Amino acid sequence: MAGVPVVCNNATAMGDFTFFGDNLVDITDQENLDSAIINALNSPFNPEVRDLISSRYNWQNSAQTLLTALISYQSV
Repeated sequence: MAGVPVVCNNATAMGDFTFFGDNLVDITDQENLDSAIINALNSPFNPEVRDLISSRYNWQNSAQTLLTALISYQSV
C-alpha cells in the first residue's frame, strides 16, 4: 500500500469502509469535502489503517472466502 491519503464518498459502497474515518464524507457538501481533502493532505500517514486494510483485504482472504462459498454451495 502506497500510504496515499484517501477521501471517499460515504454515499457509495466505500461507505462500508469505516476505517477511513473523517475522510469518508458526503461529497455533495462542498465545504465538508474541501475540509476533508485539506485534512487528509496535512495529516501524517497512519500505518495502523494500512495494516488493518492489508489484513482484511488481500488475496489470501479473498481466496479463502471464495473457497468457503464454493464448499457451502456444494453441500446444498
